[in-house]
Amino acid sequence: MIVIAVALVASLAYRSYRQKRTPTPAGLIAAIGIVDQPLNPAGTILVQGELWSARSSSGERVNSGSRVRVECYQDGVLLVRHL
Repeated sequence: MIVIAVALVASLAYRSYRQKRTPTPAGLIAAIGIVDQPLNPAGTILVQGELWSARSSSGERVNSGSRVRVECYQDGVLLVRHL
């Protein structure tokens, strides 16, 4: 019985360890992302394996596939600068 309980706890701990962690907006500051939907000036970017709403901080259009750096998080949107 104890062996089964230990195996169950170990299994749950391993799953928890392997579970993908969703990054927080504050943790994305200065991260590099790839534009998914063109920023004109708003669209979406892929950063640390997650899609995020983003807006170009300069207001310029940024095409899909371009690299951007996250500058800040404001009103539910990442503000980014084209690299």
